[in-house]
Amino acid sequence: MEPSFLRLKKTLSFLFFFVVFNCIGRSTSQDTLVTLLNNRVSCVLPKDFAEFSNKNLLSSEVSKEKEQHLKITDGASEITMYAIELFVRTSKNTEYEIKEHIKTWKNKDLSYSITEKIKNTQNYFTKYVITPNKLSEAENVLYCSVFIENFDNTLISLGFYLNKFALRDLEKNKELINKIIKSISPGTRSLSSNREVTLQTISDKSLKLKLTADYGLLVDKAKDSIVTTILRITSLSDMPSKLSIYSGRHPSDYLKEQGIEKSETTIKTINIGTTELIFDTFTNDKVWLGEGLYELGNSSYLHFILVGYSQTIFNEMFELLEKVEVK
Repeated sequence: MEPSFLRLKKTLSFLFFFVVFNCIGRSTSQDTLVTLLNNRVSCVLPKDFAEFSNKNLLSSEVSKEKEQHLKITDGASEITMYAIELFVRTSKNTEYEIKEHIKTWKNKDLSYSITEKIKNTQNYFTKYVITPNKLSEAENVLYCSVFIENFDNTLISLGFYLNKFALRDLEKNKELINKIIKSISPGTRSLSSNREVTLQTISDKSLKLKLTADYGLLVDKAKDSIVTTILRITSLSDMPSKLSIYSGRHPSDYLKEQGIEKSETTIKTINIGTTELIFDTFTNDKVWLGEGLYELGNSSYLHFILVGYSQTIFNEMFELLEKVEVK
């Protein structure tokens, strides 16, 4: 018969491995891998996280390739995460540009600094953790922001905000946020490349255009309109030039909304396919604006708006437009 101390040892060993196995099982089952911004990056979150809707002024869903909002709740405690595509190209000066950029974050007596730099040379992937000098007393407090230098030399921002109940359990939530930050890894989608894209309109027609790797693309859809935004990828210190294409039945008067009178504009004519299109343009030598309307039929339109922060890019966007095919 087996001695009692050996039976006890086996029993304790079994209990040890049973507890360890179940703890590991619970730990992994409570976490899930989440991709952000249509697989630009991924991170590990508690499985009960929630994603909440993000709508713009036109009540259309903001593209998940531009912004994504998520929330982690524990009772009344809330951690809110904002993932944002910045459409910014990185360089050897990226760290300096981030330091200069966060100096512009005005919030009473708060200041911000890079407190940690996590670099993965194998994946060409760097995380800059930015924290305030102190936590404010706002309803939703910025605990930290992470600027992510992605594998394709572009920049993404991920912000973590705490409500007042999350602040009461700061150490626990700090540990969770640090764990999430460490889990952030590159996705598989590159922001931009040389490509040909087909854009939907609200009519039976579509647009075909060629984009270079200097441009990113966003599409926001509402019930009765589609807004396509083509953004010039730039440095963090530069203003983002863009070409917006509204497809719908209620185009705005963009230049007038900016306080620009017709007498201040200059006419520019281009051809889209076989159709001559007249644009009203304006510049104050700091920004270049253009606006034109294309009739699709059945009381629907394409409304083109160009915003350029250099004359070169402004002209470049017009050249892009002239190569558009309406099918």
